Amino acid sequence: MATGLTKKSEILWSASEPVFRSILGHPFIEGLKNESLAENAFKFYILQDSIYLKHFGKILQKISLDSSDPVMSEVFRRHYETSLIVEKGLHEGYLKSWNLSRDFLKQSPDNLSYISFLEHTSNYGTLAQRITSVLPCYWIYLEVGKHLASVVKPENRFYPWIKTYGSNQNYENSVREVINIFDAMNIENREMTECINIFRTASLYEYLFWDSAYRNPIL
Repeated sequence: MATGLTKKSEILWSASEPVFRSILGHPFIEGLKNESLAENAFKFYILQDSIYLKHFGKILQKISLDSSDPVMSEVFRRHYETSLIVEKGLHEGYLKSWNLSRDFLKQSPDNLSYISFLEHTSNYGTLAQRITSVLPCYWIYLEVGKHLASVVKPENRFYPWIKTYGSNQNYENSVREVINIFDAMNIENREMTECINIFRTASLYEYLFWDSAYRNPIL
């Protein structure tokens, strides 16, 4: 696989970079930046993210339990526990401010499709493929958050969400941990090709997650 790139993670990112550029240019992300995003669209997104993160956390837990590498197992165990804290803090705070209960939560088709893809990979994929499937959620959120944090001011009404991902060293460290774990794995060319496909598919689902919130703010 003569790509000229030195790390496996760089190959993944390069293959999906057009998707990431589309995410940065999406009206949802632009709306966070200039505060033009409709409140219902943001509510829809937060509600769906609350559902998604519960399933995502369970997948991290499964990676931890299935890994024979004690370092890898500990990293994903810690990330699973952290995801629960984030879910309680960030999402509960928004739900309380909007006076919405968890009974209100209904899963969108795009959310269900994304989670189904992750769960299928978690159940049938190799360990490298499972890690690849969750990596876009980690990595894209970091890069989107950093992009937004570099151009918005704390007065921006979406800043509490932005700083969670874009101005949070602990979060960035977590992302780097997963990237480093993936780069250290022994992956043959054939499986690497499958990892590229999985990474790109998960990246597309990230795009659709924001797109569906922008297009379908039904509350």
